[in-house]
Amino acid sequence: MNVVECPLIERPWPEQWLDASRELLTQTLEQMPDEARLLALLAIQRFPEHGERNLQLAEELGVPEELLMLGTISYDIAMTFGCSTMAVATAEGPVLARNMDWFPERAIARASCITRLDHGWSAGFVGTVGVVTGLSERGFAVALNAVAHPESDRRGYPMLLFLRHLLDSATDFDHAVEIARRTPLASSGLLTLVGTRNDQRICIERTPSQHRLIRPEGDAALVTTNHFRLMEPETSCVRWSTVTSSAKTLSRMPGDSDFLQILTHPQVEQSITAQHVIATPSQQRLKMWVPARLLE
Repeated sequence: MNVVECPLIERPWPEQWLDASRELLTQTLEQMPDEARLLALLAIQRFPEHGERNLQLAEELGVPEELLMLGTISYDIAMTFGCSTMAVATAEGPVLARNMDWFPERAIARASCITRLDHGWSAGFVGTVGVVTGLSERGFAVALNAVAHPESDRRGYPMLLFLRHLLDSATDFDHAVEIARRTPLASSGLLTLVGTRNDQRICIERTPSQHRLIRPEGDAALVTTNHFRLMEPETSCVRWSTVTSSAKTLSRMPGDSDFLQILTHPQVEQSITAQHVIATPSQQRLKMWVPARLLE
């Protein structure tokens, strides 16, 4: 287990973190289709509350506003990554622990840090508008896993912008679940939410227009990878089975190292694993690490 913990970065952002974010955005653009910039401009126009924030942050980064928004909507354009997530019942309340597997993994790892949002924190990079993994100061955490589905809707909420909206708007865990169930989305995804009590753990399978809810049995771990388990026939996944079996060995008071041992297991960590994140809403605690090999 060779990982490096990421810091909390506050404004004014140090130049090295601004440089890392610019490089990540540049590499993201290189992998996007030609129409991606147009889609980014449309997102800025359709969601003005995010567009204003995007413009301010783009000016601080010194990049075009459509480039920054492109990094946010890249999920809806090219869902080609993995992710492994577990929501575990502990004596201190539920813990959300996850691997964020995305490309370009080296650029992500080098830019990774915890940033402050209006009503919580994001495990992302400086200047981020959207959220992949976030902790709300109102008592819940959320993580996104990618999943393929033929339905898409350009009129729906882009996924990472939606998770930012969720952290901005939801007043508690139950409200967050309701928003996540009902909001029309641009693409599909698996949303894992945990609150401050062990019975507040749920995975919401989402397409742009549909949802299904998965709750754990008792205190069993709730594990999510990259397959629907209710909407479509179950597909085998070695990461899902490995995390599920490993989580059974955790004590009622697991530490960060116990979760990291599972997240860095050879059958769980992937070549594109860029972040390991642990969130504990009852403690208002969000921590992130990156694989040390990606910083070499």
